[in-house]
Amino acid sequence: IFRKNFIGTRIKEKRKRRRVKGKEKRSFGVIYPDGQDYLSEVLLEEKKNLSKDDVDRLRELEHLEYATKRKFSGYVIACLDRIKIYDYSLAPNKRIVTDIDSLVVKANSNEFVIEFNETKNMSNPGSHASRDLRSKFIRVLNKNAQGYRINKVPNYGAKLRIRILR
Repeated sequence: IFRKNFIGTRIKEKRKRRRVKGKEKRSFGVIYPDGQDYLSEVLLEEKKNLSKDDVDRLRELEHLEYATKRKFSGYVIACLDRIKIYDYSLAPNKRIVTDIDSLVVKANSNEFVIEFNETKNMSNPGSHASRDLRSKFIRVLNKNAQGYRINKVPNYGAKLRIRILR
């Protein structure tokens, strides 16, 4: 599938696939500026294949759906997989710092936004998630990441948002 990117050049769209229980699943979903939404079908497919016991994962997918439902005048790319964050300055057995539940990248000709979502399934999830992001994830960022903000997401957790204007 070929599409035009926001600069105007043609790109070939590659969809990463992963295998779970003998089936292939997509790890990424995309919403294009013209309104074509390939993220919703990926989220529905993922929710349908969840076991009933995996309440935390369902909550993470609902958080991702909440984070991408707002209209954005550009590309929205969402990663459904958990992302492990490493600190390579530590010893090999202590390198895993935390994991991020989902990632959202929003881009158009004016701005580039990266959102790291942390979901908690407990009472007062915003405070616990923002505390986790501050204590575990912020210390891994280098000095170039100065324009970040941690926002609480009501009923889901928190997100670390990095915005770059052009």
